[in-house]
Amino acid sequence: MNRAFLIMSSAIALAGCMEETVMTGGTPQTATTEELCKIVHWKGNGFDYGADAALTELTRRGEFTLRELDGIRNGLPRIGDSEKAALCGQGFFYDDVNTTTTASGTRKQYVFRDIGLFVYTEQGVVSAIQT
Repeated sequence: MNRAFLIMSSAIALAGCMEETVMTGGTPQTATTEELCKIVHWKGNGFDYGADAALTELTRRGEFTLRELDGIRNGLPRIGDSEKAALCGQGFFYDDVNTTTTASGTRKQYVFRDIGLFVYTEQGVVSAIQT
């Protein structure tokens, strides 16, 4: 599926169900973290629904390090980032997740087909990136 179509379809779908959020006239403080991540991500695709305010709110909440916030802003996951930060930078728009659980822990592979990106995590931390 075309990534731009997916983004626009998601924006339209979310606009109808996100009462009291940034996209429907609410404030960044009323949006969920995932909603804020999508707003920041959409700016990189040419749709600005208040990305600067969303990034400011993500910073205020303290869920991500400054390094992770830079990656979120630029849409670039980095080894050592939290799993949540890597997904946030891509607007949580992954196509598949493959999970492997062993005695030593859980490993995941997030697949972003349209952009040819694979993000690997171990125990909630990005361990590898493949493009």
